[in-house]
Amino acid sequence: MYQKNICLNTKTWVAYSTGNQGYRKLIKNPKPTADDVRRALYKRSIKRRSENTRDYYNQWSESVERDGLDFFFVVTVKAKTKDEADAKAKEIVSDNGWKEASTATYATEI
Repeated sequence: MYQKNICLNTKTWVAYSTGNQGYRKLIKNPKPTADDVRRALYKRSIKRRSENTRDYYNQWSESVERDGLDFFFVVTVKAKTKDEADAKAKEIVSDNGWKEASTATYATEI
């Protein structure tokens, strides 16, 4: 099973998709709630990479820092294959007319 998260900034309608498993280490609840996931993604997002790196995660971090956690809505997509999860996430973003911040992310195994 694979998972991809779409972190939507509802102030700007920009979707920051990630399959990053770094946030999973921050969740202590074996059956996490949506708020547990949001908090963990937020904690993960505020960890910036080096100043020389202008990558997707730094853009996400800047967005969270600028607009705050209250403007983030997280949608989690799960599927049997990585390609299927990526396709479903892409479809959700495009069907809703959201702007995608990066296409260089991918679903991760859960």
